[in-house]
Amino acid sequence: MFGFDENQQFVGKGIKMDTIEKWSLELRNAGRLLPELENISSAASAFNANIDAIVNIDGRVLSELLKKRAVSRQFLQHYKARNAETFDEALCGIFKCFSAGIAEEWTSSNPNLCGEILDIFKPKKMQIGGQGGIIANLLSICKIQNVAVHTNSLPKIQSAQFLPHKNLRGFDENGNTKQISQICRSKDVPLIHIIFEFQKDDEIIVDDKIFVCPKSNRFIMSCDELNQKLITDENFMQYMAKNPQNYCFLSGFHLLTSKNAQNVLPKIKNEMIKWKLDAQKDCILHLEIASTSDNKVLKMIIDEIAQNVDSIGLNEREAIDVMQILNPQEIFAPAAVDMFKAMLLLRQYTKAPRIELHMLGIFMTIQDKKFKQTPIQAKNGMLLAARISASRAKLGDLKKYD
Repeated sequence: MFGFDENQQFVGKGIKMDTIEKWSLELRNAGRLLPELENISSAASAFNANIDAIVNIDGRVLSELLKKRAVSRQFLQHYKARNAETFDEALCGIFKCFSAGIAEEWTSSNPNLCGEILDIFKPKKMQIGGQGGIIANLLSICKIQNVAVHTNSLPKIQSAQFLPHKNLRGFDENGNTKQISQICRSKDVPLIHIIFEFQKDDEIIVDDKIFVCPKSNRFIMSCDELNQKLITDENFMQYMAKNPQNYCFLSGFHLLTSKNAQNVLPKIKNEMIKWKLDAQKDCILHLEIASTSDNKVLKMIIDEIAQNVDSIGLNEREAIDVMQILNPQEIFAPAAVDMFKAMLLLRQYTKAPRIELHMLGIFMTIQDKKFKQTPIQAKNGMLLAARISASRAKLGDLKKYD
């Protein structure tokens, strides 16, 4: 076991002091690497950007709501789907994640559900959401010279969630690239993900039974049909076909239904292959595998997308889900040795030149010896990512360089 004490000293049990001191110093000095990002001329981020509406869940308020709506404990505990079409079904997702201390993302095809939820659960704030949107904002903070963002919907309320930086670019209704925070596609609709956050040891009462939240976590209700269908912005696709990038970050495939995935993923794969043959032949394409509720979709993501990128990122939960598909006869625990084995098996299956795994306390990368970046660069990248992640954990939504 190891970590940082109250004086920001790296401490651990069973670790040689010289090792502790070395990594403590490395992490403390990781900020010096940040200016190097300013030398990167271009990056692109796709495919999911949305609005995150943050809602704090109070156990007493939730208990009263469940009682008022006569939602039974039997209904809450026996609802098995990971999608919701009614308000009460969405309450099942909140209850499940609250009582189990887990995080899940559910979807809905009901266009009115989002508004109904937000009328009752008032958000404390709205911010950029989706891996594509979040990483785009972070890249712009880090002063990468030009960051292009894929957005399949961009009304004013959504463009306002992007940072007002000149290096952060999007596409207007006529296909022109502009500072994204200043764009307003008047005919578009906002894509909202409602993020319910709850705290460890909070309590709810259902049918006179007390449920204690064992771990602070979140439940996400996505009212986001365009990202569920992954309707692409053709202006962005044409931009990628013509304008070389240093890096391209891909995510958002996890929101697809199995029916939609069959149509969408092969098309995007073919576009990526064309990019790599021409404009993006020197670009590093990175895929972020997100929590995917449909195993058929996850298998298609691994087969269609993961085998055509230069780099794959995932966390321990996602690694375990992938192993249930690729190696179902074995049980993988969220621990270093099992995760390293999972990375090797995923590397063997996809032939991806680099795989990165990130979880609380552990960050591992394996890469081909001939990969475009050196092992030292990989180590520095992990250190800088840890530094940025720590800043985000401490400060919340990052908005300033310092």
